[in-house]
Amino acid sequence: MTPQARPNHFVTAVLVVHDGGRWLPETIAALAEQTRAPDLIRVVDTGSTDSSGEILADAVGSDQVIAMPRRTGFGAAVAAGLARPEVTRRGRRAVPRPTDGTSWIWLLHDDSAPAPDALERMLAASDRSAGRRTAPPGILGCKHRDWYDHRVLLDVGLTTDLGGRRETGIDRGEHDQGQYDDHRDVLAVDSAGMLVRRDVWDYLGGFDPTLPLYRDDIDFCWRATRAGIGVAVVTDAVVYHAEAASRHRRTVHATASHPRLADRRHGMYSLAANLPMGLAAFALLRNVVTSVFRAVGWVLAKQLGYAFDELAAVALVIARPDLVLRARAARRRLKRPWRQIRTLMPPRGAAIKRVGERISAFSAGAAADSGRHSQAAIDPTADDDEAFGAFEEAPSALRRVLSHPGLLLVAALTLVALVAERDVLGMRLAGGALLPAPDGAGDLWRSYLESWHPIGLGGTTTAPPYLGVLALLSTAFFGKPWLAVNILLLGCVPLAGWSAYLAAGRLGTDRAVRVWVSAAYALLPIATGSIAAGRLGSTVAFVMLPLIAYFGARVLRPAAKGALRPAWACALLLSIGVAFAPVLWPMAFVLAVIAGAVLWRRRAVISGLVITVLLPVALLYPWSFRVITRPQLLLLDTGYHPAYLAAADLPPLAILLLHPGGPGQYPVWMSIGLVLAALAALLRRRANRPVVAGWIVAFVGLAFGVVLSRVTLTEPDATIGAVVWPGIAVAVVGLGFLVAIGSAAQDAPERLFRFGFGWRQLALVALVVVVGVTPLFAGAWWVVNGAGDPLHVARGEVVPAYLTAQSDVPSRPRTLIVRKLQGRVEYTVVRGRAPALGDELLQPPKATRERLDALVADLVSGRSADVTSRLAPYGIRYVLVAGPVDSRLAQRLDGEAGLVRQSATRDFALWQAAEEPTRLRMVGPDGTTSPLPASGDVESTVRIPPGADDRMLVLTDAASPGWRARIGDTELEARKVDGWAQAFVLPSSGGRLSLSFAETTRHGQLIFQGAVLLVVLVLALPGARREEFDPEPDRAAREAAPGPRARLPRSALDGGPDTGPQDTHGPPPHSEPEYAPQPDYGQPDYGQPDYGQPDQGQPPYGQPGYGPPQAPDPAYGPAPQEDAPRYVPGQWERR
Repeated sequence: MTPQARPNHFVTAVLVVHDGGRWLPETIAALAEQTRAPDLIRVVDTGSTDSSGEILADAVGSDQVIAMPRRTGFGAAVAAGLARPEVTRRGRRAVPRPTDGTSWIWLLHDDSAPAPDALERMLAASDRSAGRRTAPPGILGCKHRDWYDHRVLLDVGLTTDLGGRRETGIDRGEHDQGQYDDHRDVLAVDSAGMLVRRDVWDYLGGFDPTLPLYRDDIDFCWRATRAGIGVAVVTDAVVYHAEAASRHRRTVHATASHPRLADRRHGMYSLAANLPMGLAAFALLRNVVTSVFRAVGWVLAKQLGYAFDELAAVALVIARPDLVLRARAARRRLKRPWRQIRTLMPPRGAAIKRVGERISAFSAGAAADSGRHSQAAIDPTADDDEAFGAFEEAPSALRRVLSHPGLLLVAALTLVALVAERDVLGMRLAGGALLPAPDGAGDLWRSYLESWHPIGLGGTTTAPPYLGVLALLSTAFFGKPWLAVNILLLGCVPLAGWSAYLAAGRLGTDRAVRVWVSAAYALLPIATGSIAAGRLGSTVAFVMLPLIAYFGARVLRPAAKGALRPAWACALLLSIGVAFAPVLWPMAFVLAVIAGAVLWRRRAVISGLVITVLLPVALLYPWSFRVITRPQLLLLDTGYHPAYLAAADLPPLAILLLHPGGPGQYPVWMSIGLVLAALAALLRRRANRPVVAGWIVAFVGLAFGVVLSRVTLTEPDATIGAVVWPGIAVAVVGLGFLVAIGSAAQDAPERLFRFGFGWRQLALVALVVVVGVTPLFAGAWWVVNGAGDPLHVARGEVVPAYLTAQSDVPSRPRTLIVRKLQGRVEYTVVRGRAPALGDELLQPPKATRERLDALVADLVSGRSADVTSRLAPYGIRYVLVAGPVDSRLAQRLDGEAGLVRQSATRDFALWQAAEEPTRLRMVGPDGTTSPLPASGDVESTVRIPPGADDRMLVLTDAASPGWRARIGDTELEARKVDGWAQAFVLPSSGGRLSLSFAETTRHGQLIFQGAVLLVVLVLALPGARREEFDPEPDRAAREAAPGPRARLPRSALDGGPDTGPQDTHGPPPHSEPEYAPQPDYGQPDYGQPDYGQPDQGQPPYGQPGYGPPQAPDPAYGPAPQEDAPRYVPGQWERR
């Protein structure tokens, strides 16, 4: 179709070229094939050094190309094309412009090919909108599809949020199915294919010269919107865009900055120049904060250059306030109210929704990136993609969720867990091995970071490393430790199912087998048993095991690039598991030795195994060195270990059948099918490597399980007579079995049906039925029997509230809590609060504990008459017997001289000692004692009166080299009294004494641990890479939708009519000194359903009733250009 199809429009197309040789032929061909051809075409080449010059010379002639410097920006190039005189050298008469029409500028990139009817459809949309009651749009844009896959949508209009991000409202990879086909007003359109009225361009002065590239289109359209000029997207018009600059498919020279730096800087500049002043300041402050976090993220992704870009972009905007102020001054007369522009911005919560979709995409295995215009993306290896799978392409995140088997599995396991755990759904859990969670995350951080632990009699015992992990999780969960504990403990089954599903992708099985393996693992007896017994450490280790196994398998088969990254990741996950269940480390060590012996010739494998096994020792320092002196700690996980939680003399057959003993486990016979399936996988004629590897893992777990079930620890730090539970070893056995079964199931049907129908097929069907229903039976049993006992919701008070308040009085009294269970007496000493999670390993030194053991034994047996006087040196004022209260024990305490019963409830009975102890006391040479008030649990300040030389200040805290006491500038001599208590020699002069604890080694340990953790995180996380420079086009995808021709036909540029429509400049856009509010057309906000542009019935632009024309604002750019040479359709004029 010729230009006469729309004679009332005069279109000048400006094609800007910069090293676009690989896309330029198709772009020119698409331009020549327009059903409504442009009236005039300008080609501007900004210093191309590739084949672009030759292509342009062949297509249009070198004298028709406007040459500009290589660093020319897009807006400057367009301005140069429009400024070229329109009188030809051969004297040909210029084609007149229409007197009753509108002049347009059509902007094109060299990597953007418009569909044949793109221009005609945009002009038709302009004509349709001219009949409305309000001004027709002055800027029109196209729907953008991907150059390489014409089915994929890139954008249907643009906007930006307060973070400066370029928003399209379209999921990455979303196919065009017409879901956005509705002409609508938008904040901005992409400059590729942008159609701008010439008077609007002149009025606004073109693109901002401060933005040579990136965000120039958004800023330009934003200014037009503020001026009351409509910006609309015509979804019938399509442009196929390669986005070569933003996808790093060519080098950018228009800006001196790195592309990502320029993109971020221009985004923040546009916000600062166009937002209201208060909102602009808020957006700048927000970007300062978020850029710091982004920079940290890039550092962790091993992209220091991108981290620098983030920080430099903010710094450059802040460092040049003159540019922002100048831009705001130029925009001062643009009066459209912000409340009307706000509807064109992303809706509130869009950023949170985007993050959720990316997490969902990553959970499904697709590597989440930062969007279409991001400069880098997470670069998973092929193994990652195979292991974690990929979402099938779908138009919405909801559809992906509802169709993803892994998410459906987690949903089903969550429902089963909620029903089974109906009796223990509460805020604070306790019972079995579990101690109640402390009140806040700060308590956990304090326990983990402090050198001195004022728990019981105090001590410098190294805090268990799981406290640090739990403190971090509690902080993430709004500072609620009980919430973190409940999620880890009660969510063990769905979390384990999810981790197993992610890891099972490496087995290469189909989805049905993958789901079954994950469900069978999640419902192993160790999971339900750990929940019932309150074994927090076992549940965390159980969840981590599949991920550790996944990365461990990758260590044994390293990729060519980043061979050691799986080792760092495996070591990090193993460290977390060991922090909660230390027995994982010796099992990992044995498996590493076996793997190293088999693969000793492969240097990368040996290096990875060494990192995997030895790095947890450094990450868990100094606790790992404590284990060297007390190796029995390797066999215990978190919490208490009473004998009733484990089965004595557990037979090896029970371990083989995946039953570690204890409460909350389904019958042994239900696991027989799993064992038989694993044996069948091993007994195949040619068992594959994963089957053999699974059985090796199972044998190691079986050996550890048998040994651990025979061990009773008689003297660990935390518990006397603790029975070791082999649950983690049994979990390793189950993991090995399921690896073997899942691997064998991959090709079992093909192998089996090579034979004729017979007993093999019947045996397989029977085995599949038995094995397949095992998770169903396990889940049903768990739902029916529940998850409680001994785990329960802690509703009663272990320590009465008034005793807790006693911790703030100057004497700082302690409480001795005694519990008698199954003939054994257990005790603990607290100051104020009840025992909490982590206290079980923060116990006093052995010498102190031995003396206290003897005191408690005399107290409960009634063998000593002066037992109550012996409580005072330990600061004990109260004796509490926890329920159920033993009647004979209560009678003995009632008969003890110096003890008076205070109260008795269903939960406890309480006695008070007649002698009131104090934390600080002064002991004279003759043994007389004078109590002194203490101002704190650790540090205190007290006035010492003058007296004899041999006086002592004695604490009711255990002795430690970290204690310091000073009077003035004099440091007092430290001593140990009674074989355990801290004391200081007092001078006769007395004075103001300051008591403190200064243990500096803990600070150094934490610094070392933090440095190692940071290094491991950086090395373990996947690196970031730029997108493919020149991806291979998907031929099938390109043929699936119409698109531009691949080669330039000469016939498209030869011949054609030599006449054109009459032309004059259309009137300039009307600008009002004060913006008149537009009527409300009942249009939904941007991004909401049914958002679109209703027909408003405005008279055509320039027709009677449209409104008087007004002169352009002199603050913007040059005056309208003189008449330029015209383009005769089908011919390029040569000068």
